[in-house]
Amino acid sequence: MLRPLMWFDHMDPRDPLQMTDGVYAALGRYYFQNNANIWLWGILPGKTVKGWEMLTTDRHRPEYRFGLDGKWDIGTGIWFEGTYTYQNLPQPTINHIRMLTLGADYTFGLGNGLTFMTEQFFYQTGPAMFENTSDLAFTAVSLTYPINLTHSVSGMVFYNWTANNWYRFINWRISLSKVSLHLIAFWNPESFDLYQNTGNSSLMGGKGIQLLFVWNH
Repeated sequence: MLRPLMWFDHMDPRDPLQMTDGVYAALGRYYFQNNANIWLWGILPGKTVKGWEMLTTDRHRPEYRFGLDGKWDIGTGIWFEGTYTYQNLPQPTINHIRMLTLGADYTFGLGNGLTFMTEQFFYQTGPAMFENTSDLAFTAVSLTYPINLTHSVSGMVFYNWTANNWYRFINWRISLSKVSLHLIAFWNPESFDLYQNTGNSSLMGGKGIQLLFVWNH
């Protein structure tokens, strides 16, 4: 839900369509025998911000990004995802960006299976690698329940510890062969710190209800 490694898309997990613009990039991977692997990306600068970015990448200034993530299934699924970004910007207070997410999920044997997911997210910027001038912290909780083969309901709640505000979202989905209907209700702040660069966060500002008709062809 709260991905520091959102370098390649504008994906909002609340969006039923799950459609996004991508990036132009080259990728090399090396796999170890214990299933660990290293990825090396080269990404062309884009014209728009994405993910948690505050400014677009300037191709005339160096930028380096390092990411580390891990996932384990120990009965409960647990994971972490962290990134460090250096940008040579005119604003030195945001040259160094650190992000970390810790998460867990579990499916309870209630009815058709109730899936619970939670994440804790930290975001910090500063003029040096270990200096901090601003920060942001979110806690996220998600619940998903399949009512039957065609009906399901899901909900997400986010709490911004920095601004002390809540984001609430619930989606009732009806899925047929080529058609799906989504009845969405939300109750959020008017101004956003969450998914502000996904392109559709402003559509869920404040309180409201949406009815979305999707035809897959």
